[in-house]
Amino acid sequence: MKKINAIVVSMLFVCTSVFLTGCDDDDPAPTILDITTLNGSWVDDNVPLAGEEEGFVVVEFLITDTSADGEVYAATLNDANIVCPDPLFRNLVAAEGNSFVGEGLLSSGGSYEDVTLTLIDDNTINVSWDCSSCTPVVDVLSKTTSLSDVLPIVVNSDIDEETTFYNIVCDPDIPDYVVTDLIDVRAHLTIMPGVVIAFEANAGMDITDVNADGSLTAEGTGSDKIIFTGTEEEAGFWRGLSFESNDSRNVLREVNVRYAGSDPIVTYGTGVALHGAVAIESESGFNGSLSIERTTISNTSGYGLIVEEGTLLREFGANSFVNNTESAVRIDANNVGAIDAFSDFFGGIPELNGTNGFNGVEINASGSSIHDITEDAVWPALDRGAAYRVEQSFDVEAQLNIMPGAIIEFEANQTAIFKQNLDIPLGTLIAKGTESDPITFTGVLKTPGYWQGLIIQSNSILNEMDYCIIEYGGSDPIAGELANIGVEKDGAYDSPSLKVTNSIIRYSAGCGIVFEAGNLNYDGSTFSDNVGLDVCL
Repeated sequence: MKKINAIVVSMLFVCTSVFLTGCDDDDPAPTILDITTLNGSWVDDNVPLAGEEEGFVVVEFLITDTSADGEVYAATLNDANIVCPDPLFRNLVAAEGNSFVGEGLLSSGGSYEDVTLTLIDDNTINVSWDCSSCTPVVDVLSKTTSLSDVLPIVVNSDIDEETTFYNIVCDPDIPDYVVTDLIDVRAHLTIMPGVVIAFEANAGMDITDVNADGSLTAEGTGSDKIIFTGTEEEAGFWRGLSFESNDSRNVLREVNVRYAGSDPIVTYGTGVALHGAVAIESESGFNGSLSIERTTISNTSGYGLIVEEGTLLREFGANSFVNNTESAVRIDANNVGAIDAFSDFFGGIPELNGTNGFNGVEINASGSSIHDITEDAVWPALDRGAAYRVEQSFDVEAQLNIMPGAIIEFEANQTAIFKQNLDIPLGTLIAKGTESDPITFTGVLKTPGYWQGLIIQSNSILNEMDYCIIEYGGSDPIAGELANIGVEKDGAYDSPSLKVTNSIIRYSAGCGIVFEAGNLNYDGSTFSDNVGLDVCL
């Protein structure tokens, strides 16, 4: 290649020498092609991809006045790893003959080398790199009528070996990959920043450990989000993403998930089927796990995120839920402690009416009859006054710390029981609000007797409620009485203990507090509009 370039230089030198000594004015001018000759898409279909025997690279030339850049739409090129938004070629200008000269990129983030593109015919370009030891990224480009001839890449079978999806097309409105069916991810799948994956009707991905070792890492950036969407922009068009794999590499970060929820993503029992965009599932003894951060889930026909009992929500932070027909999040009690204070459950709407079916965190085991809290947890106040909604009662067998301003609302007849084990407290309630940011325990419907009330069986000396509002309890008896709070002795176990100070206890269908045994301090608390006594002994 260096020899060819040397010949070109020598020829130019001879011509220049002749010109200086007096060239014939009748000599024909050298042929110079118009730069627009490069217009269109060109493909090298013999480029090895990572983990594949062969692949391709597509170059789309962008013409600017008298020069051009070659925008690359490709996966890994040999080991060069050139992906959007690096141009493979830049500053190309027409030269003598059928050639264009400029600079070419040999590795992502690396330096540009001199390159010559020679038009062999209307449909073929030869690429020559002016470097002695470099590995050519592409050598021959063939004309293709459009990007649609080779893109998007169709995914129609399970992923059984380690695979990477690359940002092939820089335009985020054009998918890089189209998934045509419900596929299993049975090995590690990495999705690079900026990738757009579109799913055909009812298609989806199950990331599974069942007779496999599947995992999915999708980490975008603030400027290059990864997008999972439907081939049609219609709520409930494709199924969604299901994580049945307990792998720490399961990550959704800087991701958008749109238009999912076509078929049930979680099923259990008789006729119970949940639709959702993303689910962490427990399946055939395999419990899934996932970290999800700075991710937006929108336009789902169903729930935004479903977390089943027995699974693990590793990380959850700064997420957003927009226009989902059911709750933004449906989650078992033991995983609620992963929820952060900054995620948007209202869908970005300034007004508090929100855009989801329920603009908050629905607490429900999704398949299990029990979902106890067995790990210490902190429940923060949710952004913009979003609430935790208890759809299914749970036991607390660890320390639960509820932060100022939190709102916990209970569906009909539901409760939370803070448990005791012989002389050892299992559950501890620490709910310390402030005068300006009280903690609220209430019913979904604001009517006396809507939910059962809180049940304290634990004798932990840390059990404390300060600056709390407890209201609308008393649906079912606690220690023989209807009440907002029940301090109840559990059989032969040690007697319970609770301190309730500076709190408001109101609108009970029976007593404010029922006290069966143990220790109770309610100094500074006020009682109003309860059907029964303030404290029933």
